[in-house]
Amino acid sequence: MNDIVDQDIRSARLNFRDTADVIREAVYARSSALRRFLATRQRAARPKHGGPETLDLLKRATPGGVVYRLGSLYPELAETVFVADGARIIGQVTMGPESSVWFGAVMRGDNGPIRIGNGSNVQDCAILHSHPGGSVALGAFVSVGHQSIIHGCTIADRVLIGMHAVIMDGVELAEDTIVAAGSVIPMHKKFPPGVLLQGAPAKVVRQLSSADIEYIERNALEYVERSRRYARELARA
Repeated sequence: MNDIVDQDIRSARLNFRDTADVIREAVYARSSALRRFLATRQRAARPKHGGPETLDLLKRATPGGVVYRLGSLYPELAETVFVADGARIIGQVTMGPESSVWFGAVMRGDNGPIRIGNGSNVQDCAILHSHPGGSVALGAFVSVGHQSIIHGCTIADRVLIGMHAVIMDGVELAEDTIVAAGSVIPMHKKFPPGVLLQGAPAKVVRQLSSADIEYIERNALEYVERSRRYARELARA
């Protein structure tokens, strides 16, 4: 009799584990379905900025209500984008493949478009916005540090923006640039490529070494890998 009871208990435990596995697989399948949908859907068939169908899928696949349309302005996110819970993506925001936006960051595309290039990352509590008629453009492999403010400016490929930096409207940063933490770049400033900018207002401190330039891209690629890990492993405790 005891053997039969023990067998029933073991069977029940197995069934419970099987059910839990099914639930986990369903959660991951939802995210995978979104990626497949965005990867296979013809761009010409989509309204600008994704449209209501894409927005509905994004809302269901990203927790915490992080993606919003604003009237007729819809975000458009590539299939491999990572969006952390608590971030806010609003309106006319486009994110390229392998890009990521992290906890508490806000990208508000109401006054003008915001474009995030391939492999770029917007870290925790950073803010991207512009004045009416302006825009924000980030190239590929750009890292925007924690709590930075990026307002109405253009940033080329392979740029590292340190924590708490402020970059104002009309600024143009060339490729292979590092902006030191806490720096402030006033409106309409332009700088040559391959430099370290530091201060408030920021000035060119020195040319970057080849090791510095290599680090910029390596840092962005580390965030690509980190976003993949979070997509796989992040779960409520």
